[in-house]
Amino acid sequence: MATLKPATVTPPRASASTSALPPTFRVRGNDSGIYRRAGFRSGAVRYELIELLACGGMASVFLAAQFHGGHGANLDRIVAVKTPHPRLDPLDRNDDGGCSADAQDRALLREARIGASVRSPNVVQTMDFVDDGERALLVLEWAEGVSLADLLPSRACRSGGHDHAVPAAIAAGVVRSLLAGLDAVHATRGADGRLVGLVHRDITPGNVLLGVDGRARISDFGLARTAADEAHAFDRTRIEGTARYLAPEQARGERLDGRVDIFAAGILLFELLTGTALYGGASANEIVEAAARGAELAARVLDDHAVPSGIAAVCLKALAFHRDARFATARDFAHALDRASRTTVGIASHDTVARYVDARFVKRLERQRQRIAEWRSVNAGATANRTRVSAA
Repeated sequence: MATLKPATVTPPRASASTSALPPTFRVRGNDSGIYRRAGFRSGAVRYELIELLACGGMASVFLAAQFHGGHGANLDRIVAVKTPHPRLDPLDRNDDGGCSADAQDRALLREARIGASVRSPNVVQTMDFVDDGERALLVLEWAEGVSLADLLPSRACRSGGHDHAVPAAIAAGVVRSLLAGLDAVHATRGADGRLVGLVHRDITPGNVLLGVDGRARISDFGLARTAADEAHAFDRTRIEGTARYLAPEQARGERLDGRVDIFAAGILLFELLTGTALYGGASANEIVEAAARGAELAARVLDDHAVPSGIAAVCLKALAFHRDARFATARDFAHALDRASRTTVGIASHDTVARYVDARFVKRLERQRQRIAEWRSVNAGATANRTRVSAA
């Protein structure tokens, strides 16, 4: 994720409102309103970290085991646990220059609330939020598999070669699955039953997981905003997001809607089909300039890679510089991609994508499964020892 100076600037600071979202969690705060503890279950719950899965700019994600009410070997469930680094936004630093732990907790709790409001098999499910006063943990569904970043080993190589392109039918199937998740994100409703206008704002290869079941899942709602958030004046001098996946209006610091996610999904489709980066830039102005000629560049590259014209047209519509020229919804994008793919290369089913993932990443998946099996074995032994000591 990059913080950029926008092409146009409109102050002041961001609103962290989530009032439009359903009250999924019960939160107990202190007198200052800062979240100190959140209890979501009755009974004892404990988490044991197994291994690091990913380390981002603001937090780390671990493979972990969740125990309910005891230490029995049969009571564990494998989950993913996200916990912040000991720093956050410079705007939230303490007077001594360190980052406020309270700010980290608020940010993670906000992400938990937003993530839990979205219900879809194509979105990583939020399972719990734990804050013991010292460390906050966001507990997530663990989706065994890889991320789209793994399908693009060179992060979409700049050479433009075919080495990292994914078969067109697989690319279409993966993006159609992703769009089902985006449709659910954009269709999120509040407690009053009204649409909240939720926008993810950071659809990138690393934030789209591809499971061994062949299903794409959207993760990481750390930058997500509702329409109410967008309506508040907030700090547009800082552009949050991943530079290579910013839509032009996002780089300009404008108010956003779901079409910014459509644009990012279009970039992912392009990169999967070609193994090539669409554009990049070191500043917001460079990104806007690159995006202005992005469709022309994309058309040439798609043609060079012999992408069927119907699929190429769908991709280019998603990448339109002006948002009014893009697909209005993720569902429209998915239907167009489905029609174009079925008349040419076909569109891979979840089973076909699953076989592709398993074949391409067999060694990695086996290593992770072995790591979990080893952990279970050690944990079972420790439990048996505790049982014998108790009996004695």
